[in-house]
Amino acid sequence: MKALSELKERGKYIIVQVIGETRLVKHLAEIGMIAGKNVTVISLATDSSG
Repeated sequence: MKALSELKERGKYIIVQVIGETRLVKHLAEIGMIAGKNVTVISLATDSSG
C-alpha cells in the first residue's frame, strides 16, 4: 500500500485507508475521500513531500 504522494503513474486507484489527524480525515470524508472510493490521479508529486 502506498501513500497518494508516492504513486509513480497516473491512473485509477481505490482508496484503501485514510490516515492522519482527525480533523483532516473528517475533511477528506466530507469531500468523498473515504475507503473503497475510486480516485483518478491526473498529476504526480514532484518529490516525496507531496
